[in-house]
Amino acid sequence: MASPQPDYPSSPNFRDFGGLATADGRRVRKGTAYRSEAVLAPDRPDAARLHAIGIGLVIDLRRAVERDFAPNDWWRGHGVELLELDVFADLRGNASPWDRVKDDPTPQSARALMMGSYELFPMVSGPALAVMFERLATTDNPFLIHCTAGKDRTGFMAAMLLQALGVERAEIDRDYMLSDGRFTPAVVEATQKLADVKCGFRVSMETIDVLVRVHPSYLARSFAVIEERYGSVDAFLEKEGGLSDTLRDTLRARLLA
Repeated sequence: MASPQPDYPSSPNFRDFGGLATADGRRVRKGTAYRSEAVLAPDRPDAARLHAIGIGLVIDLRRAVERDFAPNDWWRGHGVELLELDVFADLRGNASPWDRVKDDPTPQSARALMMGSYELFPMVSGPALAVMFERLATTDNPFLIHCTAGKDRTGFMAAMLLQALGVERAEIDRDYMLSDGRFTPAVVEATQKLADVKCGFRVSMETIDVLVRVHPSYLARSFAVIEERYGSVDAFLEKEGGLSDTLRDTLRARLLA
């Protein structure tokens, strides 16, 4: 599916995910919920427009080493609250998906890495989801969810938030796929550096190209793992994300129109 032209060329994966329809006929409120890659140094026109949105909360899903390498100084300089949630902090005994690429640095292994990462998201994201839900229930500010590229960790966490709001699965999938091809040279560079460090050698651009894109099967794998382990996404969100009926109602009242 071809993505529309980005609204912010210096941050092409930045977008409002308001307007998505719920099963009961409501829609996510526009001008409230945003998702993006890391917005580090937008050019002047984009910076002015981004600042005018009035985002008051930035939820940063990156690891500490990513934040140290590319800190959120632009948002911090505008007085925005930063909530840092490392999705992979609870990795525990799970094997790293990067082992697949290290042993076989091909595009096929990169696709297996992506599938493996999405298999892990349900197993490690619970603490971050719980904090995110609680914070979003208590802020009146527009908010932004982001990681480095704004497609995988952000894609999963945004999908879980949309699921909590009752958004139709087809709508969730369409929003997720808007990230395909929306990456900057900085995202490619960061992916290359990460791959080289994880593998201990220079990874080919053909393999990197797989790693900077999305595919419907990736997010579908997360949903499948959740359904296999918990029976339903709602049961997962309740058990691992602490999403009570009261908290869900609060989120829906704040974020749906």
